[in-house]
Amino acid sequence: MLDKNLPQLFMDAWYEVTGERIKTINKGHCYQFALLLGAILGEGTTYHYSSRHCWIAYQGLYYDSDCLDGTANHWEICSGAPNGPIDVRSVIKYWAKHGMSGKVRWDVINRLAVKYLIDRAA
Repeated sequence: MLDKNLPQLFMDAWYEVTGERIKTINKGHCYQFALLLGAILGEGTTYHYSSRHCWIAYQGLYYDSDCLDGTANHWEICSGAPNGPIDVRSVIKYWAKHGMSGKVRWDVINRLAVKYLIDRAA
């Protein structure tokens, strides 16, 4: 369902816009990536988090940058006690305070989501 190159596309887009290189999405950029997945998958996406990680659920499966095929078991994605589902505003509010990559970079997220969807439609 999701292109296996999406994490690399995200890291490349992040670097193009911010000048910052990302080595591992799930070490500080997971909420940015979760918001990207939500922008790509659209309606029906819910957000979940623990104290150290953020991921999404869509059509009964959980996803993050290391689990693009989805899993029915959120414990495969996160070892901490899960919270959620929460809405986009709650994701932004929580991770603005607790995230390691700073404010939500909608410029990166929206740019890549549009490009990804256009490329997939072609």
